[in-house]
Amino acid sequence: SKWHCRFCPNRHNSMLHVHSESGHGQSTSNVHSVPESSNPAPENVGSLACHASTCHDDQIQIVLGTAIVQFMDSRGQNQTFRIVVDSGSQHSFMTTRCLNKLGLSMQKYSKKISAIGGSLFEGAKGKVYCTLISADGSSNFSTDAIVVKNITNYLPISPVPYDIWRHYINFSLADPKFWEPAPIDFLLGADLYGDVMLGNIESIRDDFPKLFATVFGYVVMGKFVEPSTNLFSTCLFSPSAPEPDVSFQLSKFWELEEVPSHLKTLEPEDAKAEEFFQNSHNRTEDGRYVVRLPFKEPNLEFPSSYFIAKHRLINLETKLKKNPQLSAQYHDFMAEYLTLGHMQPTTDDSKFVIPHHCVSKEDRGETKIRVVFDGSVKTSQGSLNDHLLVGPALQNDLRDILLNFRAHAVVFVADAVKMYRQILIDPQDWPYQQILWRFDDADAIQRYSLCTVTYGLSCAPFLALRTLQQLRLDEGDKFPQASQVLLRD
Repeated sequence: SKWHCRFCPNRHNSMLHVHSESGHGQSTSNVHSVPESSNPAPENVGSLACHASTCHDDQIQIVLGTAIVQFMDSRGQNQTFRIVVDSGSQHSFMTTRCLNKLGLSMQKYSKKISAIGGSLFEGAKGKVYCTLISADGSSNFSTDAIVVKNITNYLPISPVPYDIWRHYINFSLADPKFWEPAPIDFLLGADLYGDVMLGNIESIRDDFPKLFATVFGYVVMGKFVEPSTNLFSTCLFSPSAPEPDVSFQLSKFWELEEVPSHLKTLEPEDAKAEEFFQNSHNRTEDGRYVVRLPFKEPNLEFPSSYFIAKHRLINLETKLKKNPQLSAQYHDFMAEYLTLGHMQPTTDDSKFVIPHHCVSKEDRGETKIRVVFDGSVKTSQGSLNDHLLVGPALQNDLRDILLNFRAHAVVFVADAVKMYRQILIDPQDWPYQQILWRFDDADAIQRYSLCTVTYGLSCAPFLALRTLQQLRLDEGDKFPQASQVLLRD
């Protein structure tokens, strides 16, 4: 508004002014409980407590540093999102909204997240590998961000007055409209903070927010003083529900412990995957099983997957250059993959190129890596996993596994070495399992076909376990004891 309020110095219509009550704030509290009755009350009763308070906010306002930043999506194109810079967070965070727009694939994340006061945050959906791009496009910054539904409310909480933000418009701002409340889709934590900050700090006035130079432009952060008439209302609602009756709890316990007496029926897609396996698998002369990928529709092609995989490979090479130990382990893994014949160079046309990266874990002072083949990466035609039949879950229920443990005096736990890679993929499907790799940056990028069942594809667990079941059916009469172990354990 161009007019000033008659009751305060702010620019708004006087009819919109909120008149303050006597004192700084007001508070009301009501507690409702179950009324007395002549009838005897049950032992487990509920209570209800409600506390409502209304108060003025402080005159000191805080501006958190925001920036408009470009992210690389699954197609190798740039998309723009609004981020907040927070050096107090050890990790970066991304909203599910941002994840879905970028089309990136999410991985599992099981670590605990500690919030303010030591409380645990349990809202992590997973983690995602993402790339941010500097304002001039000359630098990329990659990290693993934790995916959450929401990071914060709109920032800033209330608009920054014109008399303050007008002093900043001549700077090259990372967020050209930092004064307007808007959603936040990414929190840039300490994992990237040192990489994006340039060190220069500009000051307008001592009581104004400062300008911090970053690769995205100047980020405005700090406090300012503003007379405000805003009121904040808080309401705490605390119900106490009665505990369930003991007999009800006991009946639920027996329902949980009851062993099903009927066999599971397959869903239509699971039945289709089972039928496809039966009709398509075969064995080589040396006894190895050869299986096909169970596609929902035949003859699919994903032309944009090549460019995504190439971009991911270049980012991977940049990461490996910074960590010689990790680079050596990655190269050793690929060399072994090639030596064992589990992949081979190819010049055939590709129908899907699978990106790959690694995850590392410290174990007793030793760093172990696991190479991940990303069959869930999104392309313009969707991901490879979107078009594959997952197949039924063939693992025993946890309940059955625990009962089997109790049936033996001694239990051996073993792992089949490279279990998935013992099963061959039919050469007809190799074009869907191509990757990009080179052992030296000076070499040209080479395409390789993965010749075995590949972890990272949604159908891989079904193909591996179903092949074990088929082995029992084909060879069980020769090895009756081993057959029973495969069937039961």
